[in-house]
Amino acid sequence: MPSALDPSYRIEEFAAKLGGLRVTVADRFVDGEFDGEFADRTTALTDTATIASEHTCEDCGAPGRIRFRGDGVFTWMRCLCDDRRTQPQAVAPSVGSYPASS
Repeated sequence: MPSALDPSYRIEEFAAKLGGLRVTVADRFVDGEFDGEFADRTTALTDTATIASEHTCEDCGAPGRIRFRGDGVFTWMRCLCDDRRTQPQAVAPSVGSYPASS
């Protein structure tokens, strides 16, 4: 990750979204001025990580692609290889299937 390349990188957020990894790195200011070169390097690194994550199985690290799962109401996008794609996944309960509270 970026912090391994330069200790001044600070990751603010990372999350799995739309089947890939999304990383946000904090902006850096030098003498009160926005460091545009730092932002350009950061963007290149985070874009590379995002693209790689969209072609790497989330479960095993093998080559994969983004797949859709769900029942129309609840749909997930995950990057999975062919082997993991066919394995059963836990599915969230459908709307209205929660027990009524007393």
